[in-house]
Amino acid sequence: MHNFPQNTSKRSFVRAITFLGVITLAFALGACSSTAPVETQDASEPLAEAVGDGTELNVEPLDPSLLPSFDQELSSGGLQRIIDLHTIIPDRPRMQVVTYLVQRGDTLFGIADKFGIKPESILWGNWETMGGDPHTIQPGQDLNIPPIDGVLYKWGEGDNLYSVADG
Repeated sequence: MHNFPQNTSKRSFVRAITFLGVITLAFALGACSSTAPVETQDASEPLAEAVGDGTELNVEPLDPSLLPSFDQELSSGGLQRIIDLHTIIPDRPRMQVVTYLVQRGDTLFGIADKFGIKPESILWGNWETMGGDPHTIQPGQDLNIPPIDGVLYKWGEGDNLYSVADG
C-alpha cells in the first residue's frame, strides 16, 4: 500500500489510475471493432464464399424470377394504420412579459384567471401603475402581465442582487 502524505495526493493517484483504465478500455474496444473495407463485386459473376476449411464455394447470384410475387390481397389482412393529419400542439409556457390593455368590465381577478396567474402577481408587476391599490384598475390602462407568478422588478442603475432583496 502506498503511503500518501496528503489526501489530495491520494485523489490524484486514483484519478490517474482511473484515467489510464478508461484509455486502455477505449483502445481495446477500438482494436476489437476495426473492420476491413468491403469489396464490391459485379452481380453477373458468381460469388465466392470461403468455407471454414479454407476452400472456396462458387455461389450463383439470386434470380428475381424465383422470388414469390407480391399479392396485394394477401397483405391487407394485417394491421393497418389510419392516417390522421390533425396534430394537437401542446400549450407552451410563455417566457416574456405581455402588455394587456384593460377593457371595460375587466377585474384584476378576471385578468389573472385569463392568463393563468395569481392576481397578486399582476398587482406586484404594476405597482407604480396601480399605486398598490387593485381598485384603481380602469379601462384603457396598460398592465404588464408576467409569464409566471412572482414580482416584476425593473432594474435601475446601481441595483444589485443584495439591494433588491433587502428592498
